[in-house]
Amino acid sequence: DYLAYLRSDEDTRVIALYLEGMKEGRRFLEVAREVSRQKPVIVLKGGQSAPGARATLSHTASIAGEDSIFDAVCRQAGLIRVSQLEHLFLMAEALLSQPLPRGDRIAVVGNGGQGVATVDNLAALGIQVPEFADQDKLDLKKVLPPHAPVPRNPVDFAAGAMDTSEEVNVIEKLASFEYIDGIITNVPRESSYKSSSHAERKKAVITAADQFARIPEKYGKPIVTQKLMPSDTVVEILRQGGIPMYDTPQQCALAMSALTRYARIKNRP
Repeated sequence: DYLAYLRSDEDTRVIALYLEGMKEGRRFLEVAREVSRQKPVIVLKGGQSAPGARATLSHTASIAGEDSIFDAVCRQAGLIRVSQLEHLFLMAEALLSQPLPRGDRIAVVGNGGQGVATVDNLAALGIQVPEFADQDKLDLKKVLPPHAPVPRNPVDFAAGAMDTSEEVNVIEKLASFEYIDGIITNVPRESSYKSSSHAERKKAVITAADQFARIPEKYGKPIVTQKLMPSDTVVEILRQGGIPMYDTPQQCALAMSALTRYARIKNRP
């Protein structure tokens, strides 16, 4: 009943659903299949474990049922199934505001181990992190700090002294690559070493943050960010622009996986 109602609710763009069981399984499958063609549906089912199933029986008198059967229902209906409560919300945030990628080839920007951790989390979710083309590596290397390694994917700024605008230009360059479908990066730092006055530095940072926030719409590619020492000014501009921001590499990877998974669901026959 909730799914059928929310399908036609103009104020609802993403549905995050928690359930423990159902009395009309076939109807749920039919309604969910139709709804998922119009709006993303993320679902967390309680009672996956034996103790959890016992708890659902006492909570809502629901028989949890065979988990593998429900997993098959989710695949048939085009539902994005998650295993943790917080995943409902971090995935919904990305799906609310970002364009759907054409594929699952993701570029990563991060300092050192952060970038490696992001790549590992993407790989664990079955998402590709393709190596950049040779000429693209050379072009990117020219705008990175001299001590930064050759960017293969991920791109490592190597804690270099870069202006906000320089960081954003790197992100936009990645968005222009035909073989990249989405980007995970840090929230750009608030820095402008080339401006002489405080007012000029502030203006340069705001201009760069505005440019960053427009990249997803300009290129039709999603951007997911990690809040690593962010400034209030940049965070506010990105929030207004609908750029999702998370705390860890794992959260960023999960958010991007929601976008790639729903893109496949949306395009299914």
